[in-house]
Amino acid sequence: VSIMKSLYSQKGFTLIELLVVIAIIGIGTAIAVLSSRGPIEMYRLKGASRQVYSDMQLARLWAIKEGTDCALVYSGNTYSVRFPGTDGIFGTADDVIKKTEDISSDYSRVTLSSTPAQTTFKPDGTSSGGTVKLTSGSETKQVSPNTATGNIRIQ
Repeated sequence: VSIMKSLYSQKGFTLIELLVVIAIIGIGTAIAVLSSRGPIEMYRLKGASRQVYSDMQLARLWAIKEGTDCALVYSGNTYSVRFPGTDGIFGTADDVIKKTEDISSDYSRVTLSSTPAQTTFKPDGTSSGGTVKLTSGSETKQVSPNTATGNIRIQ
């Protein structure tokens, strides 16, 4: 009787109790990871839109500084900030490319589309307009310059 009594009086956890606790922690972790995916997508989208905004500001400032047109030319998820070459036309082989960005390499799952295929800034700071649309999942942001003032907005 004393041997049986000493076996039951020992303190600790059973294997089943430990497995239940581990299962509860696992379920809680899975819920936390799945629910945090939305904010991560939103942060990527905000980062990508700020990148495009920043490069539009850069193109505008370069156009004013250099006294010539400067454009962002879009192709898929990639765009470049460039000056026209000797022919004065953007998108040809003699363009002077100052910077190239690939949105999908820095911001995974974010896609870029533009209407039209380039945004041009004039030496007086004004713009040709257009809209760059950035999408991640169901979320969308738009970056667009005002044609009259050249001011750029993220919507």
